[in-house]
Amino acid sequence: MLKWNLIIGMLKNRDIKDFVKTFKDHINKVYAIEIPNADSSYKPEDILIKLPSLGLQTYPTSSLEEALKRSDKENPLLITGSLYLVGLVLEFNGTKII
Repeated sequence: MLKWNLIIGMLKNRDIKDFVKTFKDHINKVYAIEIPNADSSYKPEDILIKLPSLGLQTYPTSSLEEALKRSDKENPLLITGSLYLVGLVLEFNGTKII
């Protein structure tokens, strides 16, 4: 089974471990980012502490760009966690929201 790389950023009002637990068996590596301009975002180091207990290789990254560069190009990519992160990805892609 081909596993996905995961880029995740999430706000602290959600349980990141419970969120990822539902699809952990489909994940190859995790790249943790802090959501810019979101004071209540988990820091990458916070995510790094929570996810290895699920058996996931987790790497802290300083930005979406770094996470994209470090992710394995041989595997599909899932970016999830927060709608704030979705907004960041859309902005990064130059997608206009009407």
